[in-house]
Amino acid sequence: MVRDERFLQWRFRNPEWEYTTYIAIVGGADVAAIVTGSQQTGGITKTTIIDVLSRSDTAAAVCDGLLSAVLEYNQETDLIVAMGESIARETLLKRGFLPDSKPPLSPVTETTTLMVRSLSDDGILDGNAITEAENWQTTFLSHDTD
Repeated sequence: MVRDERFLQWRFRNPEWEYTTYIAIVGGADVAAIVTGSQQTGGITKTTIIDVLSRSDTAAAVCDGLLSAVLEYNQETDLIVAMGESIARETLLKRGFLPDSKPPLSPVTETTTLMVRSLSDDGILDGNAITEAENWQTTFLSHDTD
């Protein structure tokens, strides 16, 4: 997904949400970031981890530290939601997140199905096979918000 200025201005323009960005700096360089959006509906505050950006060589401890900052800053939030593999499953479980693939959340959550069709005959995009699951990491950035 192209995260250019025009797209980001459109995506984060929703006045119903309050957006916050957390940045990890190691050795004077930005190495990872988490963007959250919080919304209050019916007296319940929900904070969604909308996007996670990190360099491929970023240590898991850096992402864990960012997640820790998100949780600390949002202590008054009723529900914090993360998607897919944007943050390592082990990190989320360690921090108290529950998977939506089994109870207690599975009966009350929806499944999102991702379908893709190659524009090329070989199914390769930027050197990556589009049919390989490890080449896909979706976040809430690609989802429309209410």
